[in-house]
Amino acid sequence: MPLPVFVPVAFGLFGLTGVLGIARSLVRLGKAKSLSEKGKSFFEESALALGSQEDRANSLLSEFARIKRETADPALEERAGLFERLGAAAPSNPDIRPPVRENSSEGTLFVDCVGENPAPPKFAGIRAAILGVSGGSAFGGAMALGFHKFAERWGETLAGASLSSLKGAALRDATLAWLGGGPLSRGGFGIAGGVLFLICLVLSAALFGAGFALTLEARAGLRRSGEYLARAVENREKVGVICRGLANLGEFLSFAIPSLKAAAGRLEILNGKLARTLDSVGSPDSPDSPDSVDPAVPAVPADPAALATPELKSLLESSLELGRALKDMRDAPCLSTEGLLLPEAFGTFRKLNADSESAYVKHLPGKEPL
Repeated sequence: MPLPVFVPVAFGLFGLTGVLGIARSLVRLGKAKSLSEKGKSFFEESALALGSQEDRANSLLSEFARIKRETADPALEERAGLFERLGAAAPSNPDIRPPVRENSSEGTLFVDCVGENPAPPKFAGIRAAILGVSGGSAFGGAMALGFHKFAERWGETLAGASLSSLKGAALRDATLAWLGGGPLSRGGFGIAGGVLFLICLVLSAALFGAGFALTLEARAGLRRSGEYLARAVENREKVGVICRGLANLGEFLSFAIPSLKAAAGRLEILNGKLARTLDSVGSPDSPDSPDSVDPAVPAVPADPAALATPELKSLLESSLELGRALKDMRDAPCLSTEGLLLPEAFGTFRKLNADSESAYVKHLPGKEPL
């Protein structure tokens, strides 16, 4: 009796299952690569957006730090002492004093909330297929050898004799014919059919092994790609929050830098008027020409008590108010410890800028505030 027909059919289905597994795995690997590319693009877009906002904020902060250094007012305490010598207490405005808090950086912004972008997942589909084919082929070869030995031991000839009674080439040919469904004269496929059966057996096992290995790799790839994309989405949301904070910081600095420059300009003009007023009364330390007066350090008159006129007191008081407003603007904290804008920074600067304008126009009413 030849090999039952359901055996090759079963192994054919075995190989077909491997082919379907390979096709399904290739589709899944394609989807996994698509998810990985999408996640990679999210990370790259986030890095570009964050880098652009950081560069702008750092540039503005560097300029802000430079303006603060250039607008220092070393003569503020000297003017306060002169004001007291004229017979009045130095003006103060504690309501506009910002809370003492150190800035997280001076001229440079450090944002370390995101970290480096992780590398996209790698896929080993080819390696998995090679391992699957190798393992399946080895398994199929072992099965083919087992079927051959089974046929030699349990197969029968046309006369009903056991194949184990044959020797050499006769045994080989009879075994292959038995595996091929019988000799050609009896409707089987003969020796060629047996050889084809063994080859298809190995091939089916190799295809099944490749499909199984690719299925495992595709599932793992989909899982890794999904996790990578989820991290990319989370990173993009985090970067979006940081970018909005940096944009607010840039907007504040775009207002604060010209405000600081304007306040320094007002102080220079007002101190120039103060210095010329003191010089006009004949101070012994006054320069020969008003153009050579240092507006930041007004000359001290020989007899300050004799010069305590309301006009001079008011002018000096405005100079002190404007100088202290400028100092508070320079000292006002604007960054949190995370390097982002403090909520009260805008209000503080607007208040100080308004106080500076008020002190300026008090004695120079004909001039527009700078």
